[in-house]
Amino acid sequence: MEQNNNSDDDRQTINTYAPIEKIDSTFQQIKNIENDTRFPHYVTEAFEATHVYDKWAVTRTYTVERFDRDDSDDRVSVYIEYTADGEEADVQEHFFELTDDGCHVEHSGEDIETFCRANHNADPQIDIEMAMEN
Repeated sequence: MEQNNNSDDDRQTINTYAPIEKIDSTFQQIKNIENDTRFPHYVTEAFEATHVYDKWAVTRTYTVERFDRDDSDDRVSVYIEYTADGEEADVQEHFFELTDDGCHVEHSGEDIETFCRANHNADPQIDIEMAMEN
């Protein structure tokens, strides 16, 4: 019987295809959101973030959605697009509720921009690997 003595911290995926120093990453706030026709009126803030390596890219669009209804919680929506050679390979969307004060992400307690930056930069190599696999 084979025994694995690695701790959880030692079992991180190591991507040999995309060395971390060769991945170009960006993160920026989208300005003039109220005039941007990509977003509905309930989006009050947005950020765009990318990781690019060779012909693969991962683009995340973070939107802060504030609803004027009692039946919906305000949230951060994360739209993730994986591309290869400029062609869409996969799309995912995730949602994270905001705290009652509307300034922090309930999941982590971080302020909105800090959460978005940390979420995007958590593991660029795995992001690129997912783009490669799709």
